[in-house]
This record gives sequence, C-alpha cells and structure tokens, in this order.
Amino acid sequence: MSKAGAFLFASVLLGACGVGDPGDTTPDPADPNPNGLRCSAGLRTTGTFTESTTNPRPNDPLGPDGEAGTADDNTTKLGGCWPVGTWTFTAAIDDTVQVVDVNGDGAGDRCGEVSGTSPPTLESSYSFKVDRVDDPDSDGLLETYTYLGSSANFFAVKISEGGGGDCEGIMEFKSPDDKQWWTLNPNICTSANCSPASGAITGGGDFTDYLEAQPY
Repeated sequence: MSKAGAFLFASVLLGACGVGDPGDTTPDPADPNPNGLRCSAGLRTTGTFTESTTNPRPNDPLGPDGEAGTADDNTTKLGGCWPVGTWTFTAAIDDTVQVVDVNGDGAGDRCGEVSGTSPPTLESSYSFKVDRVDDPDSDGLLETYTYLGSSANFFAVKISEGGGGDCEGIMEFKSPDDKQWWTLNPNICTSANCSPASGAITGGGDFTDYLEAQPY
C-alpha cells in the first residue's frame, strides 16, 4: 500500500511540475489493436441435440394458467431452457462474419489472409452431454457437463439460457501456449415457445489468434 501511494504522489508531482510547450497536449493516437490480436475468424455450428430419455423436459406443475391446484396442472411441458441430453455438432469457418481490424487499415484481419497466419483448424465433430439433478444444498437443480470428445485442446463447456434459442452452449478450446482460442456457441430451441420446436443445432463462434498468451 505504501509503495502504491508513493507512486501516485510522485506521479501527481511530476505532472504538476512538468515543463513544456502548453501546445504539447495532443493525445497519443488510439491503439488499433488494444487486445493484442494477430487475427481472428468467424465460425458457424450445425448439428443435432438429442434429449435425455431418462431425464426429459418435465411437465409444468402450474400448467398454462400459472396457478397451482387447477385442472391444467402438469398438462404441458415446462418452458425455457432444458439442455439435458447430448449435443453433437460440427463447426465450419464462416467468411461472412465480420472480423476485427487489427492494424487500423479499415479491413478485417482474417486468419489465413494475414501474413504468417493460418485458418483455424477444427475437429471433425464436437459433442458434450448435459445432466441436471436436484441440488442437495438448495431448491434448484445442479447442472453438470461432460465433454465427449478427445481433443487435448478442450478447455471448458457450459450452457446459458437464451442466445439464438432456448439454450446456448459455450464451448472453449485453447492451444497449449494459450495464444489461440476457439469459442463455439451452438444453440437449440426445443420448448413450445419455438416455431417450431426442434432438436436442430445452429449457431456461431469465433477463433482468435493472439500475440501473447492469454490469462484464464
């Protein structure tokens, strides 16, 4: 704490006592690449979601009227995100996705087009399983994820509600040096709110190649 305070105090004094032309106040030009990217690429995902047969989407205990103790209790399926089952999909490069302009020349710097870079390598397919069980520590559900592939680059997977459907997957891979990152975002829409409800997986994703290893 004392070192940080001393540094701040010294900085203030130096700023106050600096000598120079009052006109020398032009700010440094903005860094066109503040995140330290080499290049990036857009991805798209397509595949199939297979709902669990042992833990399918449950009935809504309140029914369509939202009131307990009425005749329509448990007559319709629960709405919202129910990701329980197996997600299997492929990913492909999507050149229609706009990518980041790294050098400030007004054009996106796509991996494979930037000198010294290559298009992202992709697995032949991707798969993970989602389970939900009663959480012993609360009244909610405990969600678990199992990666079903074999890539040594696998990093993490989780599900969020929403995205391009009821549920959006967030599946990440990284290179051993932590400079290349793949993020896949498969979406499903399987509730009665979808038009139509389907087990088809759609979605996108991105690949980013950094100049330096990224913390996580």
